[in-house]
Amino acid sequence: MSHIDESIRLDALRFLEYLLQVHPDEVVRNHWQRTLESFATMFGWSQIRSKPNVNSKTNLLLQINVLMAFLTAGLHEQPQQALHFAIHRDTSKHAIPTTSFPFAYLFADSLTTESSQDVPARRKQLSVQAPVMVSGLTELKRYGGDIGRSCAKIISLVAV
Repeated sequence: MSHIDESIRLDALRFLEYLLQVHPDEVVRNHWQRTLESFATMFGWSQIRSKPNVNSKTNLLLQINVLMAFLTAGLHEQPQQALHFAIHRDTSKHAIPTTSFPFAYLFADSLTTESSQDVPARRKQLSVQAPVMVSGLTELKRYGGDIGRSCAKIISLVAV
């Protein structure tokens, strides 16, 4: 998403959009921080300026929609599938865990702050970038139409 050629950046965005449709949990769990940084670079958000690096409104709308899909996938808990069998009342205790990294509490000292295994950790990482992101999205809302509505949705999603 940070290639110099616009068409390659758009292909990377389309591929990310596809991955978010197929396996959203794996994408956000394994690549949350780096993807947020890539979006910040792609939009041109930094501490100094917040002007988007786009050539057309259709490309900008695609970028915003993929950002919204990524944030939605990362900031909402995925519903857990219930066990369809109940041989014994403790069957769920002996089944394969349904959450990622279920024994994280055992390794609390060895975990880094870069962990994005769960929604609270992702929210904490997003809170660092949220002010710059909100100011950049507020600037993009001036385009109006679909772009403005999508930016408003992202702002409300980030502000929660």
